[in-house]
Amino acid sequence: KTLEASMAETLDDPHSDWRSCHRARIDFYGNVRCALQYLLRKAGQSSAACKLFSYFYRVQMLRMLEMDLRNPVILALDDSERRLATMATDHLAYACAKITLGMPPGIAAVVMTGANGLVATVRELIDAKPGAAGASTLPVLDMQSGRDRQAGALLLPLFDSFVREADIGGLEGPATEPSQLVPINVFRIRDRVRTLVEALDALRTTDHLCSLVDNQAESLKFPAFLKVTLVQHLFTKVLPVPLGADKSNPNDDLWATPLVYGTQLDILLILQRIMEHFASGCVSLKPTRAIHAVRIVVSAAVVAIGDAVLRRQGTDYHSAVSEHLVGSEGRPPFGPSTDLFAAQSETIEAS
Repeated sequence: KTLEASMAETLDDPHSDWRSCHRARIDFYGNVRCALQYLLRKAGQSSAACKLFSYFYRVQMLRMLEMDLRNPVILALDDSERRLATMATDHLAYACAKITLGMPPGIAAVVMTGANGLVATVRELIDAKPGAAGASTLPVLDMQSGRDRQAGALLLPLFDSFVREADIGGLEGPATEPSQLVPINVFRIRDRVRTLVEALDALRTTDHLCSLVDNQAESLKFPAFLKVTLVQHLFTKVLPVPLGADKSNPNDDLWATPLVYGTQLDILLILQRIMEHFASGCVSLKPTRAIHAVRIVVSAAVVAIGDAVLRRQGTDYHSAVSEHLVGSEGRPPFGPSTDLFAAQSETIEAS
């Protein structure tokens, strides 16, 4: 959600206070504090109670900083860390001065004394830490005598990474050549096809592009989306759907073009490979109504084209499957049912 949209929703919210925006990616402390204040205001707490909560939240954060500074693993502070820690003590001192203005004198004195002691302690710890340039190196474990082995291990976050005295040069193996990426030119697919030769070329090109996407998936962004989009474009924009049995002019249907048995088999194998690419891409995407519509329509187009090609008799060889589908020697013809497609496509989102 954009900042403008959030501001428009909370413009008339009586529980929100207008203030400078925090950077969500780096100001985690400020974002959490403002969010908790908003929840308290919405729960019915007064503005004074929310300010008191904000003060003690700062106190708790500074105590966590004190614990981190006392950790022996932290050997040094760089300039930005030192400025940030000092800024936190300044903010607490300023918040304490404001929060004690309306308190009784006795309670205000106790709160100010506690805040002053915490600020002084943290500043002493900050001054005691050397700069990053002057930080001492971590001690090397004495593995022969075992002296101070436990204490040294506690100071080392990666105590199992010991110093290697042996020469390990040349043990890394030969250099690996960078992989050669093959360009994926999606513009090789035709805009429209009007002949069976052009249709076969579009099918082969799409199969080749999907194979390139599969073999270079680790170097591409959203390879599943790319494969699904390629196949969807092919069967909804490029290839025509075969005409039905009641077609007025068979010459208008390119899938009725006479073809040899080898071409018939080639088309069916390419359709199978493209459908495998399409199925693997669909199962990798989050199921939505839009993706569901794409799956139904593209699958139906593949079935229609495959059925039309199977019913063609090769000019050089008659397939037994084709003869069985079209019916011969008194046997009735067979065909796929569209009842399931009609039920599934009744409520899909398509444009």
